[in-house]
Amino acid sequence: MFRFARWGLYLLVSLTVLLGAAYAVAQLYKPQLISSINEKLKAGIAGDVHIGNLDFTIFNEFPNVSITLSDIYLRGPRYAMYHQDFLRAEKVYIHVQLRQLLRGVVNLQSITLKNAEVFIFV
Repeated sequence: MFRFARWGLYLLVSLTVLLGAAYAVAQLYKPQLISSINEKLKAGIAGDVHIGNLDFTIFNEFPNVSITLSDIYLRGPRYAMYHQDFLRAEKVYIHVQLRQLLRGVVNLQSITLKNAEVFIFV
């Protein structure tokens, strides 16, 4: 019985260290990630996209991983004429399933917008 508890504790500590190391690496490369995401989005959209900050947590919707994007806006190609963003959000929470993420599959569980404005041209 004590042997199983000890192995369980080793597994828990190993998992905690692994998640901590992954978080540290993500924080280390965060500026490169943000600039890469901004560039890829700008290349795929006829307009301007900006993401101000990026953060990761498992505490928002456990056991899912939450990716938090801050200070986001999406502007169309005629922003200079209309001065209206398609999307402006203070925070966007993207929830991803951890098990599938560890397998290399990105499966979005949900997307939540906080303090956001969406403008639709008619």
